[in-house]
Amino acid sequence: MFVKSLTEVNNLFSNNSHLGFTLNQWKEKQHSFLEIFSVDIEPLIDILHKRPFDRILEYSRSEHVLWQPNGIRINEFRVRPQNRYYDALKKPIPQPDNPKGPHAYGVELCVGVNRGINEGKVFYPSFVEIKFVIWGHEERRGFISFYRNYRRPIELLLRDLEFEFFTACCFKNLDRYKGTDIMKKLDLYISNKNDPEAFFSVGRCFNKNAELERVSKVFRNLLILYHCCLGYCQENRQLDRVINLYHAYLTG
Repeated sequence: MFVKSLTEVNNLFSNNSHLGFTLNQWKEKQHSFLEIFSVDIEPLIDILHKRPFDRILEYSRSEHVLWQPNGIRINEFRVRPQNRYYDALKKPIPQPDNPKGPHAYGVELCVGVNRGINEGKVFYPSFVEIKFVIWGHEERRGFISFYRNYRRPIELLLRDLEFEFFTACCFKNLDRYKGTDIMKKLDLYISNKNDPEAFFSVGRCFNKNAELERVSKVFRNLLILYHCCLGYCQENRQLDRVINLYHAYLTG
């Protein structure tokens, strides 16, 4: 699915992380790459506009984000709350709408492209990452409530898709666990009362040979997770979105 994007990102951006581009060079390359990337992810964007997901954009917005020069991440497609979400919770509107705002979006779903990197004799190839992100104390509390109320539906969304789990802080119980069960990792994570960074992500990386059906399922399931979690975080709570989404999906 990502053959064109990951081939072109290797052509446009050096694998040498020590070789920098000027700001104008970087932006020109990003905009050229965005045209190709946008075409590759059209099947994912289409999911947002089809039942039962077409109402998600009543509460959220989608946007393409160009990352800072000479970094590893190049471009990103993001689904995140509308700005009124932050206003209602008296939180600053994040970047890029607010240039002085935070990078934390509270809750988001993103599809990002990372360029390949040479580190000594080791080469790390370019890849596309799809991930659900929580970054905020209110949103972490909202997710935990959602998780405790609907653990089984969440398990059905996440199982058998080889998701990775990442936190910004170290947690002893997670460090001790050597397995790959995403639900076990989430159980261990939320058993920690505090997370100073209030950050975690659930995601999956894909190479250029990724199959459309698999990628679409990962995106769709994380989109459901995102939208239902947002219902627990927004000022006017909507706690049963997961039921409504499943019902709408089953009834067409």
